[in-house]
Amino acid sequence: SSRPQGARRRRAQDDHASQPARAEAELDAAAGDDAECALATTLRGGEKSAHRQRECDGRVDSSSVIVSPPTSPACPGAAAITLGTLYISQRALIFPRPARPEAVTTYGGPEARLLVIDAPEDAPRDVGGSIACAWFPPATKDAPVLVYFHGNADQIGWGGAFLGRQLRERSAPAKVGFLAVEYPGYGYAHGAGAPTERSIYATAKTAVEYARTELAAGHRVALVGQSLGCAPALEVAATLAADDDAAAHTDVVLLSPFLSIADMAAELLPVVPKPLLRPLVRDAFDNVRNADKLRPTQAGTLVVHGTRDEVVPFRHGRDLADRLAGGGSSSSSSRTSGPRRRFVPLAGAGHNDLLSPPYGDAVAREILDFVAVEDDARMTRQRQ
Repeated sequence: SSRPQGARRRRAQDDHASQPARAEAELDAAAGDDAECALATTLRGGEKSAHRQRECDGRVDSSSVIVSPPTSPACPGAAAITLGTLYISQRALIFPRPARPEAVTTYGGPEARLLVIDAPEDAPRDVGGSIACAWFPPATKDAPVLVYFHGNADQIGWGGAFLGRQLRERSAPAKVGFLAVEYPGYGYAHGAGAPTERSIYATAKTAVEYARTELAAGHRVALVGQSLGCAPALEVAATLAADDDAAAHTDVVLLSPFLSIADMAAELLPVVPKPLLRPLVRDAFDNVRNADKLRPTQAGTLVVHGTRDEVVPFRHGRDLADRLAGGGSSSSSSRTSGPRRRFVPLAGAGHNDLLSPPYGDAVAREILDFVAVEDDARMTRQRQ
């Protein structure tokens, strides 16, 4: 497929020396995010929906939050009030952006680089003029390149940089390439555009096209989405599915996926019929629709979901995996439906600890197995 107009590399440099001056100038404007987080906290029954980050033996625990259903309103009047409030403030709930950008080297290590790509001239206005990414170049010409889309309360300097470093260390010496894509209005892209379904999809398509034609030309590219990031991953995969050659080489990994924002809203307000909810959702992020588009293609899919996910119910991941596999039923253990359609229920894992011990190692192994990369530790075990 042709390269989007204007999608060219503008700047790539080591992150130690490349904290963009514009990001510093925009930090004051980030204070407005606190109001959004406070609003989200109120609507979610007191549970803080802003990104919570802590260090645990050098690891990042990043909270990727969409909606956590509180107790349903007891009467139709209360439901109507709640529904109206959610309609007005839904983007504050769906996009609780971190207030400050994190250097990609903090959790990505010295190999992580901050990369800024020019947005196409015909991109929607809310994309902004550029796209920020965390980039780990592949170590060998045969190593695959993974393009990662993070959760809605995350940023490339947190979960993206952390997962990129973990996958590279585990895939040594081949060291997979890894590109974590920032959303408009997040992190280093704060003040440049605004997060919406349209802007996130446009950003994702530009970044993946740039990866396929410039950064990873000749490499196999796979897409990885986590939580909200599953939506742009599936959207791009469905778009590429129109090109048989591209679809055959663009596999998709979905970590803790949801069916759609309307389905998540139905978890929050089960007393409201879903047909009434759908027209009120501004950003549909309909993963079911894109799963149906992807199902008949040759693109491989891996779905991983924690059985104790407290944010996105486990059945969302199971049902989406079944849909991708053609409607087959799910089992309580890992299964394969066809050679490249896989569902992995991660026993005991929640939503925000999926990349943390004791689950993070299993997730990394599943991803690397799926993209056919052997890490040194596993090869050592096989020789024993």
